[in-house]
Amino acid sequence: MKRKVRRTINVRMFWIVSAILTFIFYMMFFLAPMFPNKWKIYLLVVLVLLLAITGILSFRKKKKITVIKRKRHKNLGMKIVNSIISIVMLVGSILLPYYEMRISNMLENNNSIDGKIAVNVYVMSDTYKANHSDVFTTSTSATYSSELEELKSYSDSKFLTVSSADQKNLTKAIKQLDSALGKNSNIEDKSSIQEAVSALYNNESPVMLLSASKASLISGIEGYEDFSQDTRIIYTFYVDDEDNAIALSDTDLTSEPFCVFIGGNDEEGELSLTGRTDVDMVLVVNPKTYQIGIFSFPRDSYIPNPALNNGYDKLTHLGTSGLDNTMAGLSNVMGINIDKYVLMNFTTYMKMTEAIGGVDVDNPYEFYYSYDNSAYFPKGNIHLQGWDALAYVRERKSLPDGDFGRTMHQQIVMKALLEKITSVAMLTRFDSLLTALDGTFLTNITSDAIYSFMKYQLDNSITWNIVNYRVQGGTGSAITASMPSTPLSCVFPYANQLDFISTVAKQILNGEVVTQQDMPTGSGYRYEPITSSASSEENTTSEYVPSTNITTNSSSTNSSGSSSSSSSSSTSTSTIEENNSSNTSGSEEKKSSSTNDNPVTPVKPSEDIVTPSEDNKKTSSESGSSTSENSDSTSTSTNQVSE
Repeated sequence: MKRKVRRTINVRMFWIVSAILTFIFYMMFFLAPMFPNKWKIYLLVVLVLLLAITGILSFRKKKKITVIKRKRHKNLGMKIVNSIISIVMLVGSILLPYYEMRISNMLENNNSIDGKIAVNVYVMSDTYKANHSDVFTTSTSATYSSELEELKSYSDSKFLTVSSADQKNLTKAIKQLDSALGKNSNIEDKSSIQEAVSALYNNESPVMLLSASKASLISGIEGYEDFSQDTRIIYTFYVDDEDNAIALSDTDLTSEPFCVFIGGNDEEGELSLTGRTDVDMVLVVNPKTYQIGIFSFPRDSYIPNPALNNGYDKLTHLGTSGLDNTMAGLSNVMGINIDKYVLMNFTTYMKMTEAIGGVDVDNPYEFYYSYDNSAYFPKGNIHLQGWDALAYVRERKSLPDGDFGRTMHQQIVMKALLEKITSVAMLTRFDSLLTALDGTFLTNITSDAIYSFMKYQLDNSITWNIVNYRVQGGTGSAITASMPSTPLSCVFPYANQLDFISTVAKQILNGEVVTQQDMPTGSGYRYEPITSSASSEENTTSEYVPSTNITTNSSSTNSSGSSSSSSSSSTSTSTIEENNSSNTSGSEEKKSSSTNDNPVTPVKPSEDIVTPSEDNKKTSSESGSSTSENSDSTSTSTNQVSE
């Protein structure tokens, strides 16, 4: 009887399988767009040496072993080694294209938006009606089977509109409204958003048609801060946003300097290229000199609005005419070309810091999160992650310098994020970062350009020289181009600080080496506050003219800025309009403000910032005194800003 021979797989076959899988893995790595060439060379050398060593050990001949039991364990060690290599290469060959696909999909999704503008139909909420029974006789809405049915119930009502604020989108929405109603709608066009909202609150008409981006301005009007709670949306029309489309930027980010606008808002939900921005930063990057400049502006900065004939407006309002309008406005202010953007929600901060394990920042002073005291931030080095990071960049009410402080905090966190994300250590958190970023931002930078930049960063192991500056200014109220019917709280950027950051940005773009300096003490206003609707209309034809006296150091700027400040403060005042009407009912509380003759000069930020609301409460005599004091204060340097 013959003895049954037990067959085993030869160790050489194990090696051949591992060699094939190693070749496949290397090809995947070689074709991946984000890895630098030197990494590919290093990996090739390592893999060749590994296969050579295992091949020699797998193919070498050994003396015959006569003991049968020992034959079963022949080359067992090399079989295990080759099996491990095969498994690693197989997993790598699967994961590389998987992550490449995830990155590409994420970038493509964040490059594309539906190109639609939401135009909403607003009515007063049942709760508001019930609380103002003297104005609204009926407080409970009927029950409808669909949104369209409820919309049709207003077919005989006048639809309040403001064509001067958003004519193109409104015209398209009215066509859709006529189609939905099956008849020509009854339109009552108002001269301003405030007039239309006042008519809605006073029940002059029960329904208003307004784009979501323009409606976001209403909460900034005194008396209408709770507009989103006081009203409800019964129907939404979506119109094509053709004018505000921003072309994709596929320029090489590794060979030429570039500028990126970083915008964000304090809202949740889908991102849109049309709407207010609460975060306004400009990144100027020179990949050849390894320098990045971060320049931050207060959201209420008073600057020309290109979409409204360069009439002066709040920076945050520029976005309601499209993000490209915000980029154009800041390009004019800084004298540079900003053609790239990254748009995000505040919640993006939270997700990003959570994904990368948090960031460490040097907090300049202690404060609480004022909304619910759920977070406390002591002075000194602190670790921010998740919710704490979000609270840190959102808070402004409890800060000694208000919105200026919030701008500084956003800049501090942005710098920490850039430093951590560009470090090699981020490779271990790559998966969680991809998950956090997916769907949380919009950009016009193509995936190829981003891949090229990633490859450049990894290839050169760049340590970036980052400088950061934040513009400050005087505070007060002024007429704005987007809301000319009522004065709004604004920040009037200091002229010498605008000149300073413009100079630094251009130095970075030109390849000059820059270092972090103290921001010069603020003086002078490039854009003087408009005091009335009439003067606002005259100003809509004004054009931006860059200053010719650009200084690059604190001392020269301060000395030249004194006279500028003195002259500007003596010729310009900001008239604060307040509601002096005697309100005897809930509807009268919502009427538009009437003007008075109390002038208030914008004041420089200090430990005791005088806000417009505080100024409004002063008597005429106090206002006059305040004006005199503030005029003196604007002619001298009182607020040293240093980063």
